[in-house]
Amino acid sequence: MRDPGNLGTIIRTADAVGASGIILAGKCCDPWGPDCVRATMGSIFGMPLLRMTDAGPVSPLPAPGPAKWPEPTSPPRNDYRKHL
Repeated sequence: MRDPGNLGTIIRTADAVGASGIILAGKCCDPWGPDCVRATMGSIFGMPLLRMTDAGPVSPLPAPGPAKWPEPTSPPRNDYRKHL
C-alpha cells in the first residue's frame, strides 16, 4: 500500500465493520503520516496496527497519543434537580 489516502480508507472501513486490528505487510506508507491520518477520519486512534516483514511480525506500531477517548465521568452525587 503506497497511497496514504487508500490506507486511511482501509483503516476507516476496518474500524466501521468491527475489525480487531490492521496488519501492514511488506512495503507500506506511514500510517501516522498526515494524509493517512486525515483519510481515517479519526479511526486510526482506536485501531491496533501491526507491521509485518518477511521474517515475521516486527512489533505493534506505537500510537503517537492516547488510543481512546477517556471514559465519561460519573454524575455528581448531589443532584441539584431533585431540590427543584
